[in-house]
Amino acid sequence: MLRRPAVLAKNLGEFRQTARILSSRRANFIKKYPKCWIGLYRSQVLVSGKTLSDVLSQADEKGIPRADLLVRFIDNEDRVLIV
Repeated sequence: MLRRPAVLAKNLGEFRQTARILSSRRANFIKKYPKCWIGLYRSQVLVSGKTLSDVLSQADEKGIPRADLLVRFIDNEDRVLIV
């Protein structure tokens, strides 16, 4: 499905904001959703589950477009950055 440039720009802005929230609230997400998958849409966690399939099924049930869903596994292990 092709989207108009204005719609794409709006969606990209929403996705960018959602990604910022994911990064800035990582510690809170670790406490609330340890070892879980979460799905963020329009800056909110709308679905969560123990498996990726659970999260995608819930998103489908709620009518959340997968293309606009930001999905991450919340792991409480420290991230290692190799430079």
